Amino acid sequence: QPKTKIIQISSLFHFGADVTELRPSPHDDVPAFAARNPIASRPGGAHGFFVFRVNRSYANSKLAQILHAEALNRRFANKDGQPMEAVSICPTWVGTRIAGSEPAIQALKFMAYDSDDYGLASIFEAMLDDDTNASTVPKFYTNTQHPEWMINIMNVLPEWAYSMLPVRDAIAQGFALFLLVAQRLMPNLRRMAPSVRTGNVAVQEALYEWSHEAVQKWL
Repeated sequence: QPKTKIIQISSLFHFGADVTELRPSPHDDVPAFAARNPIASRPGGAHGFFVFRVNRSYANSKLAQILHAEALNRRFANKDGQPMEAVSICPTWVGTRIAGSEPAIQALKFMAYDSDDYGLASIFEAMLDDDTNASTVPKFYTNTQHPEWMINIMNVLPEWAYSMLPVRDAIAQGFALFLLVAQRLMPNLRRMAPSVRTGNVAVQEALYEWSHEAVQKWL
């Protein structure tokens, strides 16, 4: 039976976030959009030690996507006999107008993948990959090789390296800049394991339940 796939565009930059700011408050006696909201969802978002505020907002959003996908897989992987898989992809740096000013846009297009060419590769790989043993393979696709040691460091960083000091932020920023400069030299279309933080089932479930409650008025 054909598998239904949900493919979302996340980013390798999700390694730059911890789950600290995505946990809803454990207090159940307040409504959605009140104190129970995860820090990352509140007006202004996480402070990111000010220097990394924008970066941290982006990283939190991409980590939240993958956590949500895992919650969907647990609920709907084979609901009513219909196979379903939610996966995430990273197109790496793609030459779009996200850079803002025209000089920055042109510089990004020079260094990044073309948005109508290899920048689409991980999306199509996720669409066409027919691996049916979805429970035992990573659900994250990328199109670029990267320094594994940087990923390994971010995977083992303690929580204080994010909540008390911007250590994770600084490493993630360096990781992103390295990819911008070097990605064209090391294309590699593949599945890979996302951040170990994405395996936190308690946060997956809490974030899913909070978000489900938060959007009720639109359902």
